[in-house]
Amino acid sequence: MTARARRFDLIADRVRSLAALVVIFTFLVVALADAIPASRTRDAVAPRLRPAMVATGIFQPWGLFAPNPMTIEVRTYAVVTFEDGTSTTWFPSDERNNIDSNRNERWRKWEGRIRENRNAELWDETARHVVHRFEVDGVSVAEVDLVRRWSQIPSIDQQPTDRIYEQFIFYRWSNLAQSGEALTSEDQPENRQQGRSR
Repeated sequence: MTARARRFDLIADRVRSLAALVVIFTFLVVALADAIPASRTRDAVAPRLRPAMVATGIFQPWGLFAPNPMTIEVRTYAVVTFEDGTSTTWFPSDERNNIDSNRNERWRKWEGRIRENRNAELWDETARHVVHRFEVDGVSVAEVDLVRRWSQIPSIDQQPTDRIYEQFIFYRWSNLAQSGEALTSEDQPENRQQGRSR
């Protein structure tokens, strides 16, 4: 190896070491800036560092837990009515794959989004998915209702049986029409009921 090649390798090693130090230093600065207590400094620095925090995967939005955690429990499910008049209930958690725990919980994020009105374009496909899950062995699905069910989470001094659950059928798919429609409050049956949720 010539002296020139050795010098080039030495410079390349130093550049790599310097780049690694810059990456480590940046990571530490970003992590520490996010961890400092609420202050003017943090308020000034954190918004500028947020893109780096998101890009490196160290951004932790703690708003889910504090200071105001959710005080309402919401479930989404489908009521499947068959041509013979019988019915059953389908929950998104029924789609769980018990082999892979990482995939096991994806339904929670889907369930949280499917019930929102801004995602109405997904309702027809969801109803059709439920139909395909149940149309086996010559059984025909007549109707699928997508339902939101919610209740206030009780405080410590309340008993779980004191909870009042409300529900709203937000989409109805019909086999006869091969399509569905969003429902309004005028289309609802009595929607308050006592008891525990599944």
